[in-house]
Amino acid sequence: MTAPPTHPFEVNDAYTHCGLSKYYPYETLRGTLDEAGVTRVTIVQHMGEYDNSYLAGVIREERDRVAGVCLVNHRDPRARDQLEAIAGEGDFKGVRLTSEMIFERPELLMAAAHLGLIIQAMPHHAPAGWVPYIEAAITRHPGTRVMLSHLATPRLQDAPDFAPQQPVWELARHPGVWFQVSFPSRYAPYPHEPVYPVIAQAVEAFGVERIVWGSNYPASGGLAEYVADLNLLLDGKLPVPDDAIEAIAGANMRRFWFGED
Repeated sequence: MTAPPTHPFEVNDAYTHCGLSKYYPYETLRGTLDEAGVTRVTIVQHMGEYDNSYLAGVIREERDRVAGVCLVNHRDPRARDQLEAIAGEGDFKGVRLTSEMIFERPELLMAAAHLGLIIQAMPHHAPAGWVPYIEAAITRHPGTRVMLSHLATPRLQDAPDFAPQQPVWELARHPGVWFQVSFPSRYAPYPHEPVYPVIAQAVEAFGVERIVWGSNYPASGGLAEYVADLNLLLDGKLPVPDDAIEAIAGANMRRFWFGED
């Protein structure tokens, strides 16, 4: 058996999934992380699962290594009350909100901001549509923190300049808004070069101190794909400064999700 890699700094994963009804249990996820030499992880509840009890149990057992993002059914009239109850229990640091959820129930976004939950934003629509809602939440609750998932979902037809992403870059003026480099296989096969301009623009807009790496395991593939995608960052193949790799690969995630420098 090949020994797991030893990195010169702490490597953390800011976006994964696990579960009992879909994907794999936490033990499988942790095995993959260990094989890749990854220490801490953020687990995001997968779409369609509104029972967050399994992830809550994982978090309670692994608080030093696991941060969690819950999900509520935005079409349930009780969703606001459920979100408040989850925030009060203190297991989850964030809530997953898609742009569709925000359009249909903008009060959930405001509630999450009021409750101090991190908004794990999963936009499916053009930024011009959902960015104003994020702006409104930040205006009302200036301490709001937002993590933009999956490169803020650019469209390849907008390459190479990706001009419609401009509203995303304008969000960077708010210090609580962060950008996540994750799931590039959603857009292009390995090594995902068509979306490199988006990463470069994110670095320019957010600075290297507010960018994190996430795998989207296991939706992004198995261990081989996991390691290959991680190594694009660690080996300096992505358009980020060499001296920022340590921060993007681990330190920034630790600071955002665990409050540790």
